[in-house]
Formats: sequence, structure tokens, C-alpha cells
Amino acid sequence: MAKVEELEKALADMTAKLADATAEIETLRQQGKGTAPDPLAKADDAVREHVEQLQKAREEEAARSAALAKRVEKMEAERDRTLYVAKAASFPGMGEADDFGPVLAKIAKALTAEEFDGFAERLRGLHAQVAEGAMFQEIGAGGAAGAEGDAWAKIEAMATEMIGKAAGGMTFEAAVAKVLETPAGQALHRDYRNAQEGR
Repeated sequence: MAKVEELEKALADMTAKLADATAEIETLRQQGKGTAPDPLAKADDAVREHVEQLQKAREEEAARSAALAKRVEKMEAERDRTLYVAKAASFPGMGEADDFGPVLAKIAKALTAEEFDGFAERLRGLHAQVAEGAMFQEIGAGGAAGAEGDAWAKIEAMATEMIGKAAGGMTFEAAVAKVLETPAGQALHRDYRNAQEGR
């Protein structure tokens, strides 16, 4: 930017010199001393050429500045993406970090830094609750074994069997819900809950 300012100052100086030279030549003509060939034509061309060079240099500098600003903007966007993808990795329950990172970046832009930190802390807390909650554990994961695992495995086996017998494409969740409505399913669910409470 300093170079642009220098060019603008040089342009202003040259314009002022041109005005001074024009006034001086006009004064000499009026005094009758202007018998020599008119130096304004040569001075005018030289000054005009110099002014055009300064303007061209100014335009080139502005174009370079715009290109540099674009590069900086692109680098900042990539830095932000990398930063938020890394932050997204601390939320494993939210899917792939490459997918969740840009979402976090948009959320961060909408919030203040304090609000975003609070949001991230709440999200981590929710993730911890889900990860530690027995209702959301996979069979065999995080210590779900013994009677608890056996009872839930039987419920899932009954649901799978029900899906096989159903003529109209029943979802696994719907089948589990149906199994839990049966007396056998309710008994197994009681066993499952008792095993959980006894851990």
C-alpha cells in the first residue's frame, strides 16, 4: 500500500510541475521572450508519458494488492477449515470430523467466542452422557455383558425374526418396539433393566 501512496504523491508532484511549466511558458509568451521553439510540446509529451507510466504502475500495484488480498483470504479460509476440523475431532459422536468441521465453523461465526466455548462444552457433556448411558450402548461394548447382554440379545433376535416374518418391510426399531409389547419381550426387558441396575 505504501508504494501506491508513493505513486499517487509522484503523480500529484508531476501534475503540479506541469501546471507550473505551462504558466511559466505562458508568461514568457506574453512578455515577448518566447521566440524560441515552443518547449511546452516536448515538455508536455515527456510529462504526459511520465504521468501515464505512473498511472500504469499504480494500476498494476492495485491489481497485485487485490490478488494478494485474495490469496490471504483463501489461506485464512483453509486455516479456519483445518482448525475446525481439528475441533470436530473432539466430538466423535457427531460423525466424520471433515464433515462436522465446516458446520462448527459456521456455528462459531454466528456466536461470540464465549458463546461458542459454552456450546462446545455442552456438546461434549451431551456426548459423554450418551456414551456412558447404557440404553445407547452396543451389545458387547463398554461392559454390556452377562444377563444384561443376553436379555437384550434375545430381544434383538426376536425382532429380527419378526422382520423376517413381516410381509411389509418393517424397520428394526419398529420390530423391537413390537417385541417389547409382548409378554416375553416385557420379561426380557425387565431382566435387561435389572441387570443394568445390578451392575
